[in-house]
Amino acid sequence: MARSVARLRTGWSGTQDKGTGGGGYGFTAEITGGPALAKALMALGSARDIQRVVTRAEKAAMAPVAAAAKQNAPRASGGMADSIDVRSVSSGMAKRMGAQFRPTAVGPDRDHFHALFAEFGTKHHAAQPFLRPAWDENKAQVLVDHQTALAREIEKRARRLAKKAGST
Repeated sequence: MARSVARLRTGWSGTQDKGTGGGGYGFTAEITGGPALAKALMALGSARDIQRVVTRAEKAAMAPVAAAAKQNAPRASGGMADSIDVRSVSSGMAKRMGAQFRPTAVGPDRDHFHALFAEFGTKHHAAQPFLRPAWDENKAQVLVDHQTALAREIEKRARRLAKKAGST
């Protein structure tokens, strides 16, 4: 199998809604080699097998973001920094998001939900962002790492399937 399954080109653009004063960010991605990637993934078997391969690749690629978020997180909030990790989004949340597969996310565990108050601020406390800066400083490397990790995981699964087919 070819090492380069698909290539990603991405960009961020900040937007400001002049009518309401609200702002937001848009993420665009251009994927080349998509049909080859789809074919490689479909050859892996069930949707569950595909999900495992994609999740392993996503977790490997997002590890630097989690490490940077841990380093940047405020320390005054009882173990919050230690709870930051790369996790699969729950299947219920994925369905509400309209995702076909369970995406991964970087952040604190449920017991440390107050991390969002630190990230975005409250009426009484200024924001102390740590997740967004971690993404911003690592996003280019994440995309490269994801491509490499996905190709590696697809190849690993394909070898397992070939070995299994040869032994039956």
